Order: sequence, then C-alpha cells, then structure tokens
Amino acid sequence: ISTSGVDNIFIGYRAGVFSNSATGQNTFIGNCAGSGIYPPAGGCDGYGNTFLGFRSGLYNDGDRNVFVGMDSGWCNTTGHLNTFIGTFAGQQNLVGLTNTFIGAFSGQSGTCSTYNTFVGYAAGAASNTHYSVAIGDEAGRNSATSSVFIGSKAGYANTTGGLNTFVGFN
Repeated sequence: ISTSGVDNIFIGYRAGVFSNSATGQNTFIGNCAGSGIYPPAGGCDGYGNTFLGFRSGLYNDGDRNVFVGMDSGWCNTTGHLNTFIGTFAGQQNLVGLTNTFIGAFSGQSGTCSTYNTFVGYAAGAASNTHYSVAIGDEAGRNSATSSVFIGSKAGYANTTGGLNTFVGFN
C-alpha cells in the first residue's frame, strides 16, 4: 500500500494496494477495491474516487468516480466523473467520461462511452455510445448515439444510426 498518498481510506484485503504518491482523497472499501492489481507503469494515480464492493475500480487510474457494486468500474483506466451503481455496472469502461449507470450490468461493455445515463438491469449493456439515455431493463442494450430509450427492452435491437427515440416495450 502507498505510504505517500494523502487523505485516503482503504478498507479490505488489497484495497488500494498499488496506489502511489499521486493518489489522494480516495475511499476504497472491499476486497481488491481500487487495488490496481496489474497497475500501469508507476502504479495507480487516481484521486477523489469512492469505490465500494469486491473489485470495484480494480484498474482505476481516473479521477472523481463513484463505483458501488461488485466489479463496477472494473476496467476504468482514465475515465473521469463516472457514477456506476450495481453489480458489473460500467465494468468494461476504459476511458468513458461523465456517465451515470444504475442497475446490474448497466453500461457493462461500453469501453469509451461518454455523457450517457442508463438506468435499469442491463440498460445500455452492450453500448459504446455518446449522449444517450436508456431507462428500463435492457433498454438501449446496443444503443446508438444521441438516442433515447424508455421502457423494457426499448430499442433492444437497435445498433446503428443516431438521434432515435424509442418508447415502450421492445
């Protein structure tokens, strides 16, 4: 564990273990939360993050993120200002910015999505999009850019195009 970071709280086996001197104002609670098990050269530098849950923020190097739930924000490297709440929420996010994913598997596979709001089980789960809103279980699962999906499985099969609006079931 880093001994030179400031204002950090790490609770749990290997929580924050590879954090370095650039880290500060982080709170990691859970087994391997924010640990950076395989850190980039020099260790993990993120600051102002809150991670709660087993392996949440595991590879994080981003700043001002909130990840709550097992494996939430697991791959986040340089993504900033994200809020992921739910098991596997935002799991594959690498560089995405300013996303809000609430619900198990929401935004799970998007690696570079930005400015999205996905709420519901697997909402936007397989999406790599920008400026979209998906509300409902599996709504906008494969969503297109700048689109709105409201309802259970709304726009589930949509994969291309943009500026779409889907309302209602499937």
